[in-house]
Amino acid sequence: MIPEINKEYETEVTGVSSDGRGIGRISGMTVFISGGVPGDTARVIVTSVKKRFAEGAVLSLLSPSPHRRTPQCPCAGRCGGCQTSHMSRELELASKSDRVTQALKRIGGFDISEPVPISSGAPQRCRNKAVYKISFENGAPVCGFFENKSHTVAAADDCLLCGVYDKDVKNALLSYIRETGCRNISELFIRRSSNGAQTMLALRISGALPSVPRLVSLLTAADKSVVSVILDAHGKCETVFGQSLITDTLLGLEFKISHKSFFQVNHEMTERLYAQVLEYAALTGSERVLDIYCGIGTISLCAARSAKSVTGVEIVPDAVLNARENAAANGIENAVFFADSAENIVPKLIDAGERPDVVILDPPRKGSDGATLGAVLKAEPKRIVYVSCDPATLARDLKLLSGGGYSLTSARAYDMFPRTMHVETVCLMSRICSGE
Repeated sequence: MIPEINKEYETEVTGVSSDGRGIGRISGMTVFISGGVPGDTARVIVTSVKKRFAEGAVLSLLSPSPHRRTPQCPCAGRCGGCQTSHMSRELELASKSDRVTQALKRIGGFDISEPVPISSGAPQRCRNKAVYKISFENGAPVCGFFENKSHTVAAADDCLLCGVYDKDVKNALLSYIRETGCRNISELFIRRSSNGAQTMLALRISGALPSVPRLVSLLTAADKSVVSVILDAHGKCETVFGQSLITDTLLGLEFKISHKSFFQVNHEMTERLYAQVLEYAALTGSERVLDIYCGIGTISLCAARSAKSVTGVEIVPDAVLNARENAAANGIENAVFFADSAENIVPKLIDAGERPDVVILDPPRKGSDGATLGAVLKAEPKRIVYVSCDPATLARDLKLLSGGGYSLTSARAYDMFPRTMHVETVCLMSRICSGE
């Protein structure tokens, strides 16, 4: 007998899903429960039934979990930005570690006896970037994040994950919209340097804006650190105030960043993660490094200081331009960058004789691909350092590498995105070589 939609049931929450929902069982079927925390006994209403699972939501708590917490944010439960604000920090971190551990075991087939350790930092004011959506409610402008699984904007007065001055910038923008009646702005992008000295603002627009000088005046008065205001009309960008780039530092190097550059949003955890990458790479000055999916060259240039040479590969041409500029700005001459897809250029580099001692992979969420990983295996590097933002694709790719003569030597998880179930992982794969 399967659960019935709109019917209430009593169940115990025993786990956490990859999107922060509780997991329980009703009538023998797995149920993903919005608002559920492991340890809860709750009355749950079933909202949908699929072939292999059901979905529901907590109606009332019969016995709350000791890990249940009252969220500090008034938007909790509506805003889709946070997934775990209703549970203890300890449970959140343990659940992320378990996500990585179980993926490596079940998908990768690795024999892991202990949970993958997880490194964490400050859970508030930790994001250096935010993208706020703009919409209208009963004719009034609203600025915030999308509600969970919705395109309805939940007004977020002060997101505790983001910069303390974000709310002042948002209020200034809302004042401009009310003052001018403008309806051409759909998004507010805010990026801050780690020291708080520079802030970049970018507005996604669908048409000309009235009184741009007034807009700039309001935004720069709201936050004195604003050094850049950019208007982005369908990808065509115009800098209407200040500069088009801001500068930030990582592990002692300076990086110039545009509003389209990929740059990790949590500075504290990024430095820890990159330090781990370098520790796993174990560079002595004689190694050739291949950095695949290198972005604006952050890991490449950090590695170049201790390597013989670094070759970076990145599909986004603007990011490669930034990488080259960042190399020059930091006086690094032993790094070269190619603008091409990994699956196209990495096999060509290897076929042309490139033989890296260390390969660093930092792919997008979908993971790497067979052509790239096959070329990496053909090159036979001593060490492969894999950085991942998705445990499932990480485990899948590591399984392929392990089948090509590599063993999983070490793994560490990083809490890059507090109050969500997203987790970053760094793994070291070492070549198995008989005779060594």
